[in-house]
Amino acid sequence: MLYNLKAEMARKNIKQEEISKVLGLSKRALGNRIQGNVAFKLPEAQLIRDTFFHDLELEYLFKSDKE
Repeated sequence: MLYNLKAEMARKNIKQEEISKVLGLSKRALGNRIQGNVAFKLPEAQLIRDTFFHDLELEYLFKSDKE
């Protein structure tokens, strides 16, 4: 689970639908990535950070609870 990403989404009131549209993914595919079932590809992670969280580090946003 990517708890930091979920927390920052809640903090900035960003919905999964918004991120899924930017990435061109279904809500289900995005959900699988946030849950940690499927890894984000680096370009996807960078696009999320650059679009919604430009002030945060990739390492922080995408730190997995499995690390």
